Order: sequence, then structure tokens, then C-alpha cells
Amino acid sequence: MTTKSPFTAEMMTSTETSSQIWRLSGKMVGETCCYDFLETVRDNISKGQNHPILDLSAVSLANSTGLGVLASIFTASKDAGGAMLLVGVNDRIQSVLKVINLWFVISAFDSLDEALAHLAQD
Repeated sequence: MTTKSPFTAEMMTSTETSSQIWRLSGKMVGETCCYDFLETVRDNISKGQNHPILDLSAVSLANSTGLGVLASIFTASKDAGGAMLLVGVNDRIQSVLKVINLWFVISAFDSLDEALAHLAQD
């Protein structure tokens, strides 16, 4: 029997050298793949890609572990002089981000094009 991971992260190509673009899908819950994703993003931040753009439009759920991953990426990018940008955050995840006050300090956009335009302005 094959089991599918509830969470996937696909890195997209970017012409902006300081950014890393990720298309996430599934459920951001306490699975090894979430921690692997976090470590990869942190590693890229340490190499100068300090503007992670996370497309959450296909993420259906984020529990406390998933929110912790987002908070860790936010902190790592901020500490490196960058900023985490979120794209396509659904209402459920947005409301939880508001409860933990992360929503009010991040930049969130409806589309990837909007996030890239914002990054180009900085």
C-alpha cells in the first residue's frame, strides 16, 4: 500500500536572485516533509535567497506545526534582511494567522504576479 504525503512543496524557478518561490499543497501538519521543507528554505535563505514567496493557494489546512513552519521562515528571512511573502492564503489559514498576530506583519498577495511586483519595487 502506498501512502501519499499530506504536504508537498515544489520550488519554482525565479529570475530574481534574492527570492525563492514555492508552490505548496495539501495539509501543513506535523509530518517529516514539513520539517524538510523548512530546512531547505532556511538553507536557501542562508545562501542569499532571503525573500521566500510561498504560494499557499492549494494548502487546505495548517495546524500548529504548519504555522510554526511559517513563523520560522518569517523569522529567518527577516533576520537575513529579507521578507517572507505569502500568496493565495485561504480564509481558514488567514484567520489563524490573525489570531497569532503573524498576519499583521507579513505581506500577503492574491497572486504570484502581485508578490513579484511588490518584490521588484523594494
